[in-house]
Amino acid sequence: MDRSTPFTAVNAPNVSAAAAAQIRELIARDVLRPDDPLPGERDLAEQMEISRTSIRGALQMLVTEGLLISKRGAGLRVAAELGKTVKDPVLKLLETVSDTTVHYLAYRRTIESECARLAALNASPAERTEIHEAQSAFLEALEVGDPERAAAADVDFHMAIIAAAGNVVMIQLARSLYDLMERQIETSHQVVFDGAGAWRALVPQHAAIDDAISARDAEGAQSAMHAHLSYLIELSEQRQQDRTRDSFARMRAARR
Repeated sequence: MDRSTPFTAVNAPNVSAAAAAQIRELIARDVLRPDDPLPGERDLAEQMEISRTSIRGALQMLVTEGLLISKRGAGLRVAAELGKTVKDPVLKLLETVSDTTVHYLAYRRTIESECARLAALNASPAERTEIHEAQSAFLEALEVGDPERAAAADVDFHMAIIAAAGNVVMIQLARSLYDLMERQIETSHQVVFDGAGAWRALVPQHAAIDDAISARDAEGAQSAMHAHLSYLIELSEQRQQDRTRDSFARMRAARR
């Protein structure tokens, strides 16, 4: 689906309610994402083939629900805080706990392995293309040695798979933890791997996931995702052990 024009004609007895329901579903399925702008009232009415009065009523429902917000001079946008149930204080708390990275990766392994399985079974052609394009963007970023682009593409790859699973609860839970995923992936790229060349270890892992989803191989996709995140868990555990040993070595040296 083209994210720039995802709206379709509304034909229902209660036009405003149906229009609101369509926008609500687009938000739930991550087609409309936090802080995305909506078209102007006139354009939106034309795309949905309803009157401006009806679309105005639909938008007001969504503003009242807190799904849309109005920004002066910028029209209506999807609420930026939508889905961010894990707020900054909690993120900071989690980041100070030594086992957080490993625990979060273990959580991701459980959820995303199932998402990969479901994506292989359920993904539409457009969703498979989105997954593959994110993988291609990740590879291109590695080739030019751009760690920020690589990390962003890595997040996009995993979020595209979660969205393709088709489970709106999984999508919104992942979106609520998006900041934590983004920070964890950036940390992995910056610390666990030694330069852009070493990051290439992730490329065949991503490719195996992408290929299995494209082939509709549910078990293969699930296994490839499990192996990928298990690899990251092992690296993170090793790094944590190395840090602990280094800390005690410094303490011993300080007492000599």
